[in-house]
Amino acid sequence: MRRRGLAVGPLGVTLLLLPAAAVGQRAAPGDTVSLDSLMVTVYRSPAAIGRVPYPISVVGPAALQRGTTGTSLEEVLRAVPGLQVQNRFNPAVGERLAMRGFGARAQFGVRGLKVLVDGIPATLPDGQATLDHIDPGALGRVEVVRGPASALYGNAAGGVITFETAPAPGGTAAQGGVVAGAYGTRRWEAGASFGSSASGVRLNVARTTSDGFRADPDRPAERYGSSERTVLSGRAEHRLLGGDLVWSLNVLDLGAENPGAVDR
Repeated sequence: MRRRGLAVGPLGVTLLLLPAAAVGQRAAPGDTVSLDSLMVTVYRSPAAIGRVPYPISVVGPAALQRGTTGTSLEEVLRAVPGLQVQNRFNPAVGERLAMRGFGARAQFGVRGLKVLVDGIPATLPDGQATLDHIDPGALGRVEVVRGPASALYGNAAGGVITFETAPAPGGTAAQGGVVAGAYGTRRWEAGASFGSSASGVRLNVARTTSDGFRADPDRPAERYGSSERTVLSGRAEHRLLGGDLVWSLNVLDLGAENPGAVDR
C-alpha cells in the first residue's frame, strides 16, 4: 500500500497544477504583448581569415603579378580552390566562371556569382556580370567567398568575387611592360602613381591586340577572330574623418570579332 500511495501522490499533485498553468497562459482580451526590437547587421568588419566562419580565399599582390602576362583573368584566379575559370580564348564573350556548379551553363558573361570591383557591383539586376573592364595588371587584391555565405552581399548563390585595384604607394613611381606572343598577340601597359601618407593616386593603361589563331579555310595564310582591347583604370584615396575616401575609374574600349558570328 505504501508503494501505491507514493506512486499516486506525485501524479495527483501534477494533475492539480495543470489547470493553474493553463489558466496562466490565457491572455486577457485586448492585451498587447510588446517585444524588444531586433537589429541585424551584416558582418563586414576586418577579421583574420582563420576566424571567418565561411570558406574564403585571398589572392595577394605577389600572386597577382608574379609569372603573369596580364592578358587574362585566368592567370589571376587559377589558384583559387573551388573556382573554375573557363577561358574560351574569345575576347568577344570573355571568360566564364563557375563555382559550386553555378555559372557553368552561362552562354556569355558570368551568372550566379556576385562580382564587385573596388566595392562597386559589376553584376546587373538580372544576375549577369561582365569582367571585360577589369585589368589584371592593375589588380592588387582579390577575395573570393564560396558557398551560401555569399548571401551577405546580395543575390549570389554561387559566391562572391571582389576585385580591388592596387593602392597608390607612398611617393612617386612609374612602371611599364610589354608582352609579345604568337598570332600577333601584343600587350603593353604603363602606370604611374604618386601620393603621400594621407592621399594617393594611381593610374594604369593597358592595350592588348591579337590577330586571332583561327585560319581561313580558303586562305590559310590569313587569320580571323582579331581583337583590340584598351583598359584605363585608376584609383584615388584620401584619408578623411578616420576613414578612407576612394575614387575608382574604369574605362573600356573593346573591339573583337566573334568567330561564330563572322561570315565568309
